[in-house]
Amino acid sequence: MAPRVLPALAAEVDAVAQVPVGTLTVAQLMSLVEQTTPVVSRLQGVVSRALGELQVRGNGVVPDRDGCALPLPAWLRDVARVSGRLAGRQVRTATALRELPAVVDAVLERRITPEHRRVLARLVGMIEPQALLDSQSALLEVASRTDPEQLAQYVRHQVATWCPPELERQEADAVQGRFLQLTRKHDGRTRGVFELPDADAELMLTVLEPLARRDGLDDTRPAGVRRVDALLDVFGLAARCAELPDTGGSRPRVTYVVPVDAQPADPDPDRLPPCPAGSWTGPATRATVEQLLCDARVEVLRVDASCACWT
Repeated sequence: MAPRVLPALAAEVDAVAQVPVGTLTVAQLMSLVEQTTPVVSRLQGVVSRALGELQVRGNGVVPDRDGCALPLPAWLRDVARVSGRLAGRQVRTATALRELPAVVDAVLERRITPEHRRVLARLVGMIEPQALLDSQSALLEVASRTDPEQLAQYVRHQVATWCPPELERQEADAVQGRFLQLTRKHDGRTRGVFELPDADAELMLTVLEPLARRDGLDDTRPAGVRRVDALLDVFGLAARCAELPDTGGSRPRVTYVVPVDAQPADPDPDRLPPCPAGSWTGPATRATVEQLLCDARVEVLRVDASCACWT
């Protein structure tokens, strides 16, 4: 069957790909998306089922063009032109779902999405196999009424209920994997990426969310802007009131670099350098530095230009 069906399928996809979407009406575009999305989901289910079968039959390897053994994720990476990480995840999910055949069928029948399938696959190996098989109907009932994010929360509760050691392992891994990374973009902005254990995230959100609420009906800031403003409020409070370490825990510091014979000795906000800069983040606007001057340690660094040294 496959030799006849697959070329016909490819031809049909080619025909759809040639549809001039720029000439379609809004209603036609909506119809195109509505009709193709379920087909794509079902095809993903078919691919997943085939990958699981390949993994088991070949014990994780397949023959390459030269007949040599090639790990299935590496082969999939080349075939699908995806990252090795994504290929590995697809193979692991497909293999796990062999323990949940009703879930795979539900994807093919359009009752749940491939993303629901991936979430449910997390339960494989955590719950006794027969109990997991028997629970498929209940799992699919929940999946049909929730989005993948809500389903992930449900799965998390199932892990906590049926496999406490796994929950403890996940929490330990989360503690070991915590990090915060700040990257300067050199355009006046700094981007941050972080990962926290859920317990620490709970503390953070407990503090931030009340501070990030809208300040009246006139507050039109998006939620993300309100959260970052709340975070800066917390840091500002810590800088003013908390008992911070002697090193690196002081209030913002503004340093004036001036000639050794410059007068007056006290810094003059009206005589800021043309391009003030922060020690960590680089150039800052005069308005930013003037705001820092309201609550900052101010010091003067005098330079002896004649001998090009610091004094």
